[in-house]
Amino acid sequence: MTGWMSIRRLARPVFVLCVLLQSAAASAAPITFDFIFETDAARAAGFITFESTLLPNPGTADFFLPDPAVLDLRVTVTGAAAGNGTFTLADFDQVTWDTQGGTLDLSRELVGQPTAIAPWGTSSGVGGDFNLFNAMGSGAPNGEFFFVLCADQGFGDCMLLRSMRPRVPAAPAPALSTWGLVLSALLLLAVAARGMMRTARRPIR
Repeated sequence: MTGWMSIRRLARPVFVLCVLLQSAAASAAPITFDFIFETDAARAAGFITFESTLLPNPGTADFFLPDPAVLDLRVTVTGAAAGNGTFTLADFDQVTWDTQGGTLDLSRELVGQPTAIAPWGTSSGVGGDFNLFNAMGSGAPNGEFFFVLCADQGFGDCMLLRSMRPRVPAAPAPALSTWGLVLSALLLLAVAARGMMRTARRPIR
């Protein structure tokens, strides 16, 4: 009976540990893409970070910012007749994403991948879409056509999406919150083990 009670005492903290670790594993899963819109003279290079669990693939979405699906955004425009500069998430109010019915391989270059109709990145409107729409008065570039971003709030040089590929991250260290969960669970196990030892030392009456 004593052995069975010991197992029952240990089972609860072990269960708590499993739940905590599962919760940590199910936390945010960001994915960052580096992109380049380009024409002969002008270039808009930057990155966008999505919460991958909220990014439809296949699917279509218009993310009206702020939106939990879009975690970060930065675009630097150079070489344009007007509207050059660096713009961040606060300078935009919408991001459009459309895979045109295709399931994209998010682990490699997206431009040129097949969709249900035409390669992703086709500017005729039959190959999906990825675009940014500026906040009024921000001076940021604006999407004017499928995969086409135009500088100077949409009135300047227009650039076609040439590349969009995932950024390969360095192996991340566990977040502090994850370490906290693990340490809390280990503390629970230690307390349970100490209680078991005390029970085992009590004389049998």
